[in-house]
Amino acid sequence: MILIQFPDRDTEIKGLTVLMSRHSGKVLRGGLHIVPEPALEALTAGNIPYTFSTLSSSAPNPRSSHSRLHVCAASNARPCARSRVI
Repeated sequence: MILIQFPDRDTEIKGLTVLMSRHSGKVLRGGLHIVPEPALEALTAGNIPYTFSTLSSSAPNPRSSHSRLHVCAASNARPCARSRVI
């Protein structure tokens, strides 16, 4: 599962429209969403920008400082091929 966040509310609404039709997930406080990995492909195909962080057993808390946050430009067909770690 992947933790994602959209840059603003309008983008979040567009992204959720895409995600709700095809993927399951959970909404957390602060605009955070937990989605399966294939959901990233749908967002990228829809050219919807988002940031993501992988959830691992070493960092079970989604807001943990141990998780790595990636920014996705969503401008190509592959999920976050041009991402950068922040």
